[in-house]
This record gives sequence, structure tokens and C-alpha cells, in this order.
Amino acid sequence: MKFTYRINKKNDQVKPLIEKLKANFEYDNKNPEYIFVFGGDGTMLKTVHEFEKIINDVVFIGINFGTLGFYTDFTIDTFDNLIEIIKNNDYEIINLPLIEYLVTSNDKRVKPITGLALNEVTIISPIKTMVMDVYLNDNKFESFRGTGLAVSTPSGSTAYNKSLGGSIIDINLRTMQLTEIASINNRVYKTIGSSIVLNEKSKITLVPQKYFNMIMTMDNESEHIEPFSKLEIKMSSSNVKLLANKNHSFFNRVKDAFLG
Repeated sequence: MKFTYRINKKNDQVKPLIEKLKANFEYDNKNPEYIFVFGGDGTMLKTVHEFEKIINDVVFIGINFGTLGFYTDFTIDTFDNLIEIIKNNDYEIINLPLIEYLVTSNDKRVKPITGLALNEVTIISPIKTMVMDVYLNDNKFESFRGTGLAVSTPSGSTAYNKSLGGSIIDINLRTMQLTEIASINNRVYKTIGSSIVLNEKSKITLVPQKYFNMIMTMDNESEHIEPFSKLEIKMSSSNVKLLANKNHSFFNRVKDAFLG
């Protein structure tokens, strides 16, 4: 087994753990099969984007040195047991759906932007009201007015989406969720006002009526996007493979994180 690792910051506790890995497995930073992530969910998201081009060929293993740790099933106290369950193949692989996005412009000088997201993609107009036509499967659904829109995965449904009032979605479902950010609703302008859950074959297309200075976020990354014609989001055929304990329970983790 070939492995590499990523850490959120230098930590004296991590060094002996790395030595244990090197004593049991082959270290290969160029062509790893397994990637050990020491940190919290932010470190995991950063690492997933780093290895985006080989996402189908690697397995991520999260060791929690952060706070909530939805993507980290192990701790420093269970690290020795982690090595044993890997050696004995006594684990479960969870396939976490990804969404893919494509930003295009009618101006040929503006390069397309494309990529993957594990949690969510958002588009936000922080200063002026966003006016955005929303198409679901190429059919116009509404003209949105407000601060922005978020499209999340099932695993991302417990992140920013939940703060926006969206639903928590079982990670075993291949769906994506469209949730509003501070929508304007009155007798003149109306939006659906609730999150929408779409199946894995669906496509969301966002077309700005007017372009303002907009920010697009992809998990924990962000980018000021130049004037664009449309943003398309759909489920990716790729998944993030996450190593977890057998009988892993997503909703037990939700309960621990939000109910204590």
C-alpha cells in the first residue's frame, strides 16, 4: 500500500504517527493509493482539491485534529487500531458524491472555469442585489433576487447549506440541493423560498440578468468571476472515497455534532 499525508499545521503529535505509517506502509507522495489527512474538515476539503485530478484513484483517511470532523472517522487515540484495520481490510469505503461546475461566457476572451466540489458551490453578490434566472433541466424555474445561491452535495448538506435553512440529506443518496441566500420576497418579487432537492441526472443553470461583482466559492476556495453568461452545475461521475469504520453511521455523527 502506497500512501502520503497532509496536515493542517505542524503538530508535535503528528510526527510519531507519520513514523508509524512509514514503518508499516510505503511512502509515495507522487502516486499514492491512500492519503492520510491530519486535521479537520477544512484540511480534508483542501486535500481533496489538491488531488482532484486523480480523485478516482485514491482513498482518503481522516484523522481528526480539528473540531466537528464530519470527514474524519479516526483520532490520535484510535490511530494504532486504524493501522490494524487497514492491514486486515476491516473497514468500509464510503463514496461521497461530488458536484461539477462550469462557468462560461459569450466573451471568448474570458476563459471557462470548471472543477469539482465536495461540500458546495455558491455564487454571491455581496454589494448589490443579485438578479439571476434559475433553470432546472433547461427549463426556466424562477428569477431569483437576493444575495446568492448555494448548491450542495449530501455530505455538504450539514455545512453552509444547513446554516441557510436547507435540509440534511443522507450521504447515501446521489442528490444535489439548491438553497437560497437572503432572497427577496414581497408582492412584487417572489422566489420559491425553500431549498430544492434534485436527482442525480438533473442540471442547474444560473444565468445573470445583470452582472455585478460576484464571488464564486467552491468548498473552501473562492474566486471573483469576470462577467459570465451562465453557471452550470450537475452531479459528477466521480466520488470521494473515504475510509471509515465498519457500521459507520452518518446520522450518529449528525446527532453528535448538532445535538450533543
